[in-house]
Amino acid sequence: MIIAICAALSAAAAPLLESATPVTASAERWVREARGHLVTCQNDVGFLVRLGRMLLVAGQPEEAAEHIERALLLSPDDPTALRAFAAALADLGDTAAARQILALAPGTALPVTVQNQWRDGWSLTAGAERNLLGVTGVSSLTLTLPGLDPAQPVLITLPLDPSTQPRAGGYWQAAATGQWVHRRVSGGSRAVQDDWTFQASARTRQAPQQTPAGFSAVDAVAAHQRRYGAAPWGHHANLFAAHLDSRTGVTFTQLGLGGGLDWFAGGCHTRIGLEGVNRHYPANNILDGRQAVTQFQWACSPTGQFTLRTGHDQPRNPLRPGGAQSLLELRYRGSWGRWAWDGEWARIRDELGYSPLLESGARRHQWRRSLRLEYVAFEQRRSPEMRCTGCRSLQILWGVEASQRDSNIELFKNNNLSLFAAAQWTK
Repeated sequence: MIIAICAALSAAAAPLLESATPVTASAERWVREARGHLVTCQNDVGFLVRLGRMLLVAGQPEEAAEHIERALLLSPDDPTALRAFAAALADLGDTAAARQILALAPGTALPVTVQNQWRDGWSLTAGAERNLLGVTGVSSLTLTLPGLDPAQPVLITLPLDPSTQPRAGGYWQAAATGQWVHRRVSGGSRAVQDDWTFQASARTRQAPQQTPAGFSAVDAVAAHQRRYGAAPWGHHANLFAAHLDSRTGVTFTQLGLGGGLDWFAGGCHTRIGLEGVNRHYPANNILDGRQAVTQFQWACSPTGQFTLRTGHDQPRNPLRPGGAQSLLELRYRGSWGRWAWDGEWARIRDELGYSPLLESGARRHQWRRSLRLEYVAFEQRRSPEMRCTGCRSLQILWGVEASQRDSNIELFKNNNLSLFAAAQWTK
């Protein structure tokens, strides 16, 4: 009786696997029924292989690999199970292991597998900040004017308007992100994995008590990454664009292009590359510039991600205050349990004096430090069942973010502290 049930289920799966569109309502029903008979059919090789293959076409290679691996424990030389297990490993990105498995099944070759995945996320944040407009906290400004004696300039101290002082208040922000990933793993002796990623996001922020603190922003990225089979290296390239429109009238658009080399080792990913960025301010094009940056990035789960960027920002207009700038940025992201953090340190140095009226034409130096800490207070994960592929995961979190910008010119100093709570839906 048990053998008959398993055989009947296996036979029912065959036409679904041979169909041009196997991920149908019938296939979903078959998988649900097969899961209900796992205990009964756990020693049936044909049943386990067909269940694994069905899960593969449904885009669930992790579970598929588990069932096919059990089939191989029962029948190590089964060629159908070997090919199915290699396909599962290829879908998971482990092409080196897939090739080793296929070596045990003569006459087979690593198939070309294609996987498309759509992800989207939505978030709503509400919080309060101590300095919504990000302005300096000084109450007066000292100007240096040329005097009769060049060695002794005339100093004039002027009070700043109270409206330029930091103001606290509440804000809310909404954001949406969509991402499409196309992965193609090609077989043969020179197996390669290509990942194409297209992502777009939009954000809007409103501060009812301080309208100028609001903004709207959109950005888009197109990226390609190639990994060469069992080799631990690959390369990447990306094209990105962003536009920001603030309520203060400051608007800018930037376009960028980058690329470089990748290194994969021990679950860690190292990336070294170059980026070129063109930034344009339509309302004040004297601030336009071109940026060339060298970037080093190291990511290792669950340790986190470390990024180092260094480069040069060249003005398009030679009259830009401060002239060219040198840049250095360090950033570290990580998580542990329900906690996540994001810390950044940056330094910017002008090559020319910013203005003869400020600190006698001193070259401006700026240092920025920020730390963001988040705690997930509630989490509801999406069900792994096929019938819930449209469901979303929900996270409710709270956090704190502190930032400080220091400078040798008082006018460019500021600091801020923000407390916030957010709800995030992801698919």
